[in-house]
Amino acid sequence: MSGLDDLEAQAEQRRRTRTPPPPRNPHGTKANVQPSAAGLASLTAESVARALPAPHEPTASTPTLAAAERNELGRCETALRAADVAFWIRGRMFQTIRDARLYRETHATFEEYCLQTWQRTARRVNQFIEAWPLAERLILELGTIVPKINEGQVRALLPLADEHGDAAAVHLYRALAQADVQVTAEVIKAVIRLLPVGPWDDANADKAVAAYLVGPRVLPAANKREQPDQWATTLAQITKGVDRLAAAAADDPERARTVADSLEAAAAKIRARLPQGA
Repeated sequence: MSGLDDLEAQAEQRRRTRTPPPPRNPHGTKANVQPSAAGLASLTAESVARALPAPHEPTASTPTLAAAERNELGRCETALRAADVAFWIRGRMFQTIRDARLYRETHATFEEYCLQTWQRTARRVNQFIEAWPLAERLILELGTIVPKINEGQVRALLPLADEHGDAAAVHLYRALAQADVQVTAEVIKAVIRLLPVGPWDDANADKAVAAYLVGPRVLPAANKREQPDQWATTLAQITKGVDRLAAAAADDPERARTVADSLEAAAAKIRARLPQGA
């Protein structure tokens, strides 16, 4: 197994083991409430946890979705269409669609569904999925202490949660939030670097926070902001165009053949620019 395969396997294990259990009655009256995209922003995390689907295994194996599955997909996509929806809600909805295979009626793979429907690469979607369980727990447990927690803060806590559990990450964030410091991803990383090696101890975390506050507060170098994946966006646009032309090919075969020849020429041009051996 390659190093990349190892990392992907570890990430998948984190998503599986740290996903909160589904609601006790996921298909009951409350769970079927479908808030509008505009109304999601006003809901509390607890309300979202009750109102929106939770990840679960597929309930059917037929290519066509059952009525209940189609309803569930609609609720997930309503949430994903909300421009200001929280990142952790995106992660929860994407994982629900993936785990329950709600994409199967229109797309062969989850990756294809994400790219063509949402212009999101599998890598970016997996980042949402990886972060949401810890984010939801932080918000549910700490309430008003973390009213505006962001994805960068959560991702900075993930290595700690992976090693010592989500409770350790929640404790560290609480300690920082209650201290005289603006909690950022860089601050979280700096405090984690001060933690002693060995089993988790809340007292050691409190000492690390205190040491950071009285020390020079040296922050680790900030990562460059990730740029939008232009390759994925362009590919999604091309794929949509090709699908439309393929559907109309029988109506005008000559023009369709011309387009196909042009696409093959364009593909050959791209391959010709690739480095030798790539």
